[in-house]
Amino acid sequence: MNKTYTLCLLLIFTSSLLAQYEFRTSMGLNFTAIPSVRDYINQNFAGADQLRSFSSSVEFAFEAGYEFNRDYQVGLEVAYETNSFTFTYFPSNYVFDYSILSPSLLGYYIIKGDGYKFKLGGGAGPRLITVEETKYTNQPIKYNSTGFGFVLKADGNTRLSKIVYAFIGVDLRYNLCGEPKGDNSSSIIHNGNNLNIKSISTGIKLGVSVIF
Repeated sequence: MNKTYTLCLLLIFTSSLLAQYEFRTSMGLNFTAIPSVRDYINQNFAGADQLRSFSSSVEFAFEAGYEFNRDYQVGLEVAYETNSFTFTYFPSNYVFDYSILSPSLLGYYIIKGDGYKFKLGGGAGPRLITVEETKYTNQPIKYNSTGFGFVLKADGNTRLSKIVYAFIGVDLRYNLCGEPKGDNSSSIIHNGNNLNIKSISTGIKLGVSVIF
């Protein structure tokens, strides 16, 4: 019994020595397609200044990861994407702002060596979208909804110092954000139906990782 107990402790201790923790902050540029929003704005507010299929949006992200053996790592990422569309009219403007908060549980296959680390993986998690629409007046109307999304990622880390690494990553995201509702349960109506927001995006991210 004592030998078994000692062996278990030794295995746990050895695993903890081999495991690594990783923390990453980054920002980057996404190219995002939201067909329902594009059609809604183009048909009702854009006039001659029509939105294209893809628009650029800014993303900020933080991730914490745990490398439980040499080949695999799990992580939790929280990403925040934001964008705004503005059209000028007299005497007021039309503005459509949105932000998507994207927590994701991730799994990676990792390849690493002296001074570098590559990760390939993906994951999924809830999506929380906030929309602010300003039309006819200067008072924005806020809408919110929750949904679900998926992400595929390829990341690279290059050592800058003992534990600090330069980070570059690319990803592909698909988000189902649902039908945003206002405080009084009102919806954004398009072609007789509630606006349902689905998005697909690809992006490149730069940042800093701490691995120890």
